[in-house]
Amino acid sequence: MSRAQFSIKGSDEIVELRTASSMVAGGGSVNVELKGRKHVVQLRCVAPAEGSLHIDGRIVRFYAAHRAHQVEVWLGGRRYIFEKVRAGANRSSAGLAPAAQVSAPMPGTVLRILVEPGEKVQRDQPLIVMESMKMEMTLSASAEGSIAEVACSEGQMVQMGAVLVRFEDRAGS
Repeated sequence: MSRAQFSIKGSDEIVELRTASSMVAGGGSVNVELKGRKHVVQLRCVAPAEGSLHIDGRIVRFYAAHRAHQVEVWLGGRRYIFEKVRAGANRSSAGLAPAAQVSAPMPGTVLRILVEPGEKVQRDQPLIVMESMKMEMTLSASAEGSIAEVACSEGQMVQMGAVLVRFEDRAGS
């Protein structure tokens, strides 16, 4: 059994995952602890970054994009960015910076753009509405910030991982 902890960008939550040795390419069982509650999650993959999670009797579709040190997950209409917590990391500040960009979690069509460059947004504020596989999804901000660029247009077909919105660099603030 392997164990890992992840922070959720835009939150001070830490998610602990424990994967059983029975994990196979098409899925398996994962023990998840979040907010002090433990859940057994059954993972079913239909593609390398797509599938469903069976959580507490509910079935939730997911799409994921793995990047260098983080995993971006679209889950139940919301976007989450998980970063692995390093041993000895300061948990009080883990995950508070916004993601530098919002990317398409899967191929699809941009239906609506809800923000414009220069606009200040709040955490969980809707940014883009997409359609993929006859399913509409809203991509939201992972934290508060300012929009630097909208890199797509309404009606545009985009590929998985395409950058849709970029945030201003907050390093200087």
